[in-house]
Amino acid sequence: MVLATDHTTRYRVPFHATLGLPRTTTQLAAQLGLSPAAVSQHLKVLKDAALVTARRLGARWGQGWLFGRPAPMGQVTHRFDPAAATQVPPPRPGFHQARGSAGASATKNGNFIYEQSSLVSLATTARTVDGTSSGYFLRNHFDVAKLDTARIANEAIRKALNARNPRVLEPGAYPVILEPQAVADLLGFFAFSFDARNAEEGRSPFALPGGKTKLGQKIFDERINVYSDPWHPELPGSQSAQAGLPAQKITLVRNGVLENLVYSRFWAKQKGKEPTPGPVNSIVESSQPPVAIDDMIKSLDRGILLGRFWYIRNVDPRTALQTGLTRDGIWYVEKGKIQYPVKNFRFNQSLMELLAPGNVDMIGKPERVGSSEGQGGSASLLPALKVKAFHFTSQSEAV
Repeated sequence: MVLATDHTTRYRVPFHATLGLPRTTTQLAAQLGLSPAAVSQHLKVLKDAALVTARRLGARWGQGWLFGRPAPMGQVTHRFDPAAATQVPPPRPGFHQARGSAGASATKNGNFIYEQSSLVSLATTARTVDGTSSGYFLRNHFDVAKLDTARIANEAIRKALNARNPRVLEPGAYPVILEPQAVADLLGFFAFSFDARNAEEGRSPFALPGGKTKLGQKIFDERINVYSDPWHPELPGSQSAQAGLPAQKITLVRNGVLENLVYSRFWAKQKGKEPTPGPVNSIVESSQPPVAIDDMIKSLDRGILLGRFWYIRNVDPRTALQTGLTRDGIWYVEKGKIQYPVKNFRFNQSLMELLAPGNVDMIGKPERVGSSEGQGGSASLLPALKVKAFHFTSQSEAV
């Protein structure tokens, strides 16, 4: 089923299920209780992703277009290799959302805020006929014209085909290449963890004994920068930061050194400091030229290529330790070439160790991507990473 939402996200509409029989835009609007314009917008996104089809009814006024489910993938040959496409069933699981919102607030002290925002996203999962292999791809944007739905569908199917017949690989610490989606699943909200109170009270990876913090210390690889910028053209953020403070560009980590912690109004008053306009988005980038994923693969003597994580849970906030599962495609790389897919793992990994000096090998170009568990409801700008050690603790039967 492919789900779509109306502009106010008050309810979700099962467009794909509704199209069990072909229907016109007018018929869909009447059945779903939406305006024809709203239905047309959602259908355009689904049609661009090849999740619905359309054909002209006739030339006379009022006859319009007829929309329905697509043919099975084995019959769709204009985008994929015919032999490979027959291995994939019709695209069933997916999640499409489009929303626009406006909000305003005012306080007795004269603080007034009004802003508008929009988001459109598409996540697609493709599975092979036998159900033993799957691929996933998700992207979103604030501009529907910049959402590449064809890429999303193609990448999900490509990953599913390339993940067939996985082999068992023993768990352990491996060099790993993390695609931007995998980085987003781990680090998508990392910029919001730089809280001064948590650090000073010893409940943070940025804490030191005696109420001290790691401000000014090198905590990550010297190429890594973590910041928030409300005016970034690819990732515009709210004009209002935490507690109504005007948003500003704030650098949290510069060249691997912890530069800022975020003080709330309350904690700033307790400590005699000025409150900090905290992050409104999350951007991680390298201070050196980015490296393409293909070049990362070519440079890898022996390791793993990872596209996505799932079911991630925090274990220890003091070390930023997380646990979770790999999912929807994982591949073994040797001597610069992808050799074969492998079965999934459970992992236990500290984010501080992941980004630590000496562990980061290469950093890619930041790409707009959202956490897969959030179904594209948020976004960050994050790069692919090649790291020297990532800790897999056990095998998983997940597909």
